[in-house]
Amino acid sequence: MSRVPFALRPRSESQVFASREAELRRMGIFPLPTDPQTRVQAEMLAYLRRRNINSGMIRMWRLHYSVTGVYGGRVVFPCFGESGIEFFVARSIDGREPKTLFPPKGGIWPGKGGIVWGLDRIPSGGEVIICEGVFDAAVTPGGVAILGKIISPPQVQAIGIRAGVIRIMLDGDAFDAAMDVRDAFLERFPRVQISVVCVPETKDPSDLGPDGVFQLLNS
Repeated sequence: MSRVPFALRPRSESQVFASREAELRRMGIFPLPTDPQTRVQAEMLAYLRRRNINSGMIRMWRLHYSVTGVYGGRVVFPCFGESGIEFFVARSIDGREPKTLFPPKGGIWPGKGGIVWGLDRIPSGGEVIICEGVFDAAVTPGGVAILGKIISPPQVQAIGIRAGVIRIMLDGDAFDAAMDVRDAFLERFPRVQISVVCVPETKDPSDLGPDGVFQLLNS
């Protein structure tokens, strides 16, 4: 009986998630403690505080960090699914470019167009607040990030089948893009309850902090 070579056998979902966890470690990406033991960890925490991310959020979102390598000097926001990590967003803390890096597309990592960061924490039928970036979503109850101003059909599908109410809260300079996102949902899910939140023109939601976002959403 012929046997399929091990490398060519389809991997189970659990094997894929385990591979991603191992890949994070191989790339030098590790969980970020809220009680810093090194200077770099303290710098990461100070950067996050400046971006209105507190210790509770660090634990809730299971944030990571990297010191060396491609992702060195970056805070890492993992994206989780039902079985484990699916994707990550690595953000520079010192201004190095590009400010944002993603895992290499292909193999065990999908492209960002198929990812909605934070969606795993939204209960079925719950309210979803669509943001551009991970910092915005992290300070927003019910926040998710589409990782840009443009929403992809897979993202529309993933959010549309999960959400009971959708509110779109992109950056203050992206009102037209927010209307395009709204139209994408109305075309695919015409009965969805959806609205656009107007953010001050010179601000991102994360600039407002949790209290400012709460006030904006309830004004």
